[in-house]
Amino acid sequence: MTNDSTSNPADFVSLKVTETNPKFVGKGMALIDPNVVEELQFTTGDVIEISTSSGKKKTFALLWSGQPEDYGLRIIRIDGYTRNNLGIGIDDHVKVCKVQNIKKAEQVVVSPTEELNIVGIEEYLTGILEGRVVSRGDIIPLNIMGRKTGLIINSVMPSGTTAAYTIHKDTEFILSSSSSKAGTKSGIPRVSYEDIGGLRNEVQR
Repeated sequence: MTNDSTSNPADFVSLKVTETNPKFVGKGMALIDPNVVEELQFTTGDVIEISTSSGKKKTFALLWSGQPEDYGLRIIRIDGYTRNNLGIGIDDHVKVCKVQNIKKAEQVVVSPTEELNIVGIEEYLTGILEGRVVSRGDIIPLNIMGRKTGLIINSVMPSGTTAAYTIHKDTEFILSSSSSKAGTKSGIPRVSYEDIGGLRNEVQR
């Protein structure tokens, strides 16, 4: 893994992965132990790189305010979609750092994990994904007209060493043919209990 878009490797911190609050599911956000946020001088809204301990896989997320009860626990809360992009599970450890080099995505080519025969969906994607951080190879969830599917990020322009891109109001989306990826079943990305929302007590019982 290269660090062209991140801080110095010494700025990485190792955190334990746990589930997130249902209201953050599918939004590409991460919540980090507030003590770690203070130590590293992170700020809400920062783009962070999250990579596996081996460094073979990485993805990106927007940092959101951590929960007071997480203070000192050295944990990161990410949803099942983000964990799936990294190929990890709850209680695994990841490396986290702040991203320094972020570009605006001018053009994004995506493939739905199942066929989407919806006229004008490209313009719809620009509206609902504005402000989101994306990187090549990720699957991001999409709920359109009550139908849940996933979008695989095939490529992003302008190309270069930058791995993290933000979607803005002028980003052009190009829809490629439907595809599939490891970790999906029947075209729908693997999710966990907190992705469904409101089932935590039932699951515990």
